[in-house]
Amino acid sequence: MLFWRDAERKITSVEELKDYAKYAKKTQDEIDVITSSKEENSFLANGIKAVKIV
Repeated sequence: MLFWRDAERKITSVEELKDYAKYAKKTQDEIDVITSSKEENSFLANGIKAVKIV
């Protein structure tokens, strides 16, 4: 069992993703394929409790 302290949702825009791809020296074909934003969820736990199941 985890005890959540914080949750965050990050959305990376298409423009940012294309910039990242350019910096990573991806080909123009690979960059052109990027057409939607990327959504990520992250969680920060401040504790964990281990429970033994018998």
